[in-house]
Amino acid sequence: QMIVRFNIFTRHFESMLTFYTRLFQRPPTSSKSGFVLFVLPSQDSLIYQFSIKYSSSIQPYTISQAAHLKLRLNDLNDFIHDY
Repeated sequence: QMIVRFNIFTRHFESMLTFYTRLFQRPPTSSKSGFVLFVLPSQDSLIYQFSIKYSSSIQPYTISQAAHLKLRLNDLNDFIHDY
């Protein structure tokens, strides 16, 4: 099986962890100080992983119009209520 991992490096680790825990509706599969890994459900032969890592040296930049992260939500109303 192939693994596809999306990595996010951030200065705002706790708020990103809270956001993605609510978005994925599950706690991280694995965690240690400054790092979490979510293994996401999949219906094909790919394994999707999503990680968040704290970095004090990360500099924010604007994402181009060509970059998108698309997620499917089971219940948009619950998500909108929180955010």
